[in-house]
Amino acid sequence: MRIIRVHEKMTKKKPVEEQKKRGRKKIAIDYEKAEKLASIMCTQSEIASVLGVSLTVLEHDPEFQRIHKKGMEHGKASVRRMQFQAANGGNATMQIWLGKQYLGQRDKQDTEITGKDGGPIPIAPINVEQILGTEAYREYERKVFNAISGKPKDIRA
Repeated sequence: MRIIRVHEKMTKKKPVEEQKKRGRKKIAIDYEKAEKLASIMCTQSEIASVLGVSLTVLEHDPEFQRIHKKGMEHGKASVRRMQFQAANGGNATMQIWLGKQYLGQRDKQDTEITGKDGGPIPIAPINVEQILGTEAYREYERKVFNAISGKPKDIRA
């Protein structure tokens, strides 16, 4: 019978081929497809779904973040190019919209409120003492006081 020391058994390493691989498996991400999807303004969540990976995997991948930003910028430039082409082609709606966005143009709507025959609107003075002395105001005060003092059912009465 051979006696093996515990220390010897624990320190002996297996050959590399026999060792189990540790950690998560590497996930292959198709960066070319991701960039094309980003260029048509897909969100990261949508791209993750198409690529069959979790959103968290993409969020923690610096290469994907760089490619996604690049694709989104290309997509924005493409949309802008199409807008200018539409405006140059005579699309009046697009011309107006671009003028508002880039030239500070706006639709000006002047609204003037006047009294009878275009004159000023009369403003009557308010007598606060008359309002405070009304029964309706005293009832309002009672309801507010009851609500504050813990009787909220009275406020609906």
